[in-house]
Amino acid sequence: FWFRIPFAGSYAVLYLGLVFFLAASIGIGLFLSSIAATMQQAMILTFVLLMPFMLLSGLMAPAENMPVVLQYFTMINPLYYAISIARRVYLEGAGLEQLLPDMLALVAIAAVTLPFAAWLFRNRLT
Repeated sequence: FWFRIPFAGSYAVLYLGLVFFLAASIGIGLFLSSIAATMQQAMILTFVLLMPFMLLSGLMAPAENMPVVLQYFTMINPLYYAISIARRVYLEGAGLEQLLPDMLALVAIAAVTLPFAAWLFRNRLT
């Protein structure tokens, strides 16, 4: 809108990818809040993880240019996949079939973190 870059893809595909990103992010957030004893600890954990997640997202520097060790950490970062989906849908007009690996990665992160956070939360209550 602001820079007048034409949207080349489908809003439905973009929104689907962002829903998967939100599910993965909520899973990580619930996991962090489940391991923290107080709200202050949860906020500190969130802030400590937020900056590496931003730096390892591929937004500022391509993940391929990072050291191999950091590339592995990038693969567990949901923001990396969300930025890839948004960039490819917006600029390249990528469809669901081209974005399936990124979307499946987000679903996998959500499928691991959401049940694990729920299990951890239930066990902390008892």
